[in-house]
Amino acid sequence: QAALRALAFKWIRIVYRCWKTSTPYDEAAHIQNLKRRGSSLAEAFDEAKAV
Repeated sequence: QAALRALAFKWIRIVYRCWKTSTPYDEAAHIQNLKRRGSSLAEAFDEAKAV
């Protein structure tokens, strides 16, 4: 349950930001930001693309 709450919290922040700025969600931009910040999650996206 904790993982689900954490995921929901992050999605709420993303959706709220998209709503306030009137911009659609762009997964490519999100992944680029993760890479720029050095997130380990960005590496997981790269590995998933390679498979």
